[in-house]
Amino acid sequence: MDNGLSGYQPPHGPVWPPPPAGVPPPVYLYPAVFRPLTDLARLNVVMIVVFTIMVCISNIVDTITSGLPSTVVTLLTLPLSLFGLIVHMLWIYRAYGNLSALDSVNRKSSPGWAVAYFFIPFLALYKPYQIVMEMFERSDPDPSIRVTPLPAQVVKLWWVMYLASIGTGWFESASTSGKSGPSTYGPAAIDVVVNVIWAWFAYQVIIQLTARMHARHEALMANGRDQTQYYA
Repeated sequence: MDNGLSGYQPPHGPVWPPPPAGVPPPVYLYPAVFRPLTDLARLNVVMIVVFTIMVCISNIVDTITSGLPSTVVTLLTLPLSLFGLIVHMLWIYRAYGNLSALDSVNRKSSPGWAVAYFFIPFLALYKPYQIVMEMFERSDPDPSIRVTPLPAQVVKLWWVMYLASIGTGWFESASTSGKSGPSTYGPAAIDVVVNVIWAWFAYQVIIQLTARMHARHEALMANGRDQTQYYA
């Protein structure tokens, strides 16, 4: 049964005729208010640096001894890694949620799924990359451009190094498990180098995407766009 609402879209979509007289419009519960990313981005970068330093220390200790010192470093690394992961997921959630406030229609996912994809087997190999790339494409500082046609190379390099860091981490752990000495130097060094490169590209992604979103938001506000008219 047609209730007169078919085709009706939120205010940020195409212009549609209002519902017939006597039929209330749909209620949208989530006003798309832009939420600043700067503080979360800074904390995110700090935790990436801390994590990378801890990886370097852990690998150096693993090459020297496989006893108690190695275990202590591992126990110290785990809570820091967990806190850093939480901060990064909060940044992803907020950044993806901001797309609605940046005049971006037809999002491919939701903030919740943008985070969940990092933890779902198989999907975690490519969906987070697509999420971050979508955020880059839909946050062009020019408010007249809704989707940037050029891909962000920094996102590709970040994701390649992220996957590589997982592989080298496994390789380093397997190669140094219960061992120490010269035979462990190679795997440990490779893992350190890959993690440092990953950290650099992660820093670039966070800083650039945060800057793009804030620049687009400011441009929309300068053009008189009322963000409270838009809904997720």
